[in-house]
Amino acid sequence: MKLKKFICVIGHESGTEESRVIVARDRESLEEKLRAEGVTIRSIREDLRIGGGLTALIFFCFFLGPAAPFLDTAFIMLHGVLFFSLVWVLGSWKLNPSKMAVPALLVFLLFTYVIGIHTKFFLDLQKVQLEGEPVLKALDGFHAKYSRYPKDLDQLPPDFINQIPDKPFRFEYLLLENGHYSLLIRLHPFKVFYNASTQKWHPLMPT
Repeated sequence: MKLKKFICVIGHESGTEESRVIVARDRESLEEKLRAEGVTIRSIREDLRIGGGLTALIFFCFFLGPAAPFLDTAFIMLHGVLFFSLVWVLGSWKLNPSKMAVPALLVFLLFTYVIGIHTKFFLDLQKVQLEGEPVLKALDGFHAKYSRYPKDLDQLPPDFINQIPDKPFRFEYLLLENGHYSLLIRLHPFKVFYNASTQKWHPLMPT
């Protein structure tokens, strides 16, 4: 069994206290050993080694963090880093809270960063829905008149819409073989597309 380091604060009959670093198999065997020595146990906590975990957390944050708002794979991977880091911090916190303070702060900052990207994405998605509504109505109007959808969006102005909006989002139009259409927009960190059958915008997840 792997030995662990424990930081122990013990009391003596003289009323003094002493801090020791003791190696033992587990907490139970250490307590049994100290009681056999006739000392009073004030506190015992495991001396955690967090260097490897902290280094990995910092590396992945700096490696994936700058790319996450723009690349869907980096954004998804950052969720995995957040999940495993959170499990690591919560599992180790009770053993040595003071030593886990820095990792906990980093995980909190990572959490707020990921939430910020999520928030911006959904706010932009609401803007896309507003910007796209006139385009969708124009496509429906074209279909109502010609019983088909246009080959491209340039066929809509000026009869069905004054102009196709291209800022802040550019619509990519695709006429499908079944006669329906798809609208695609690059909305960081994902692409979103309009499903004509469900009449909703959906994120296009990486495969």
